[in-house]
Amino acid sequence: MAGDLTVPASLDVALEGVEAVFLVWTAAPATAPAVVARLEAPTSAPPRRVVYLSSPHQTPHPFFQQPNALRALHAEVERLLAAAAEHWLGNQLNNYLRDPNECAGPEMREQ
Repeated sequence: MAGDLTVPASLDVALEGVEAVFLVWTAAPATAPAVVARLEAPTSAPPRRVVYLSSPHQTPHPFFQQPNALRALHAEVERLLAAAAEHWLGNQLNNYLRDPNECAGPEMREQ
């Protein structure tokens, strides 16, 4: 089942029975509030887990602190998720570029 981030109502059927979502935002920012609202699980279901692939806009380096539209979009989607989703994780792209042993928890490093 597919959903379209530019048509938030299309997500209703696509999210039925879904317990976890990996969100890569590729749409215009106008629909972000409605999409995030739909990511919340119905009250009769367990909380839905949301993993959001973001950018390193919070990295305290001048390169990542330059104003640009994508930085603002990612910050806004993270803000919306933090306010609405009970279980969410923002995964910034710079985490993929690091040494995996630096990012992994102890249970992953022992493997």
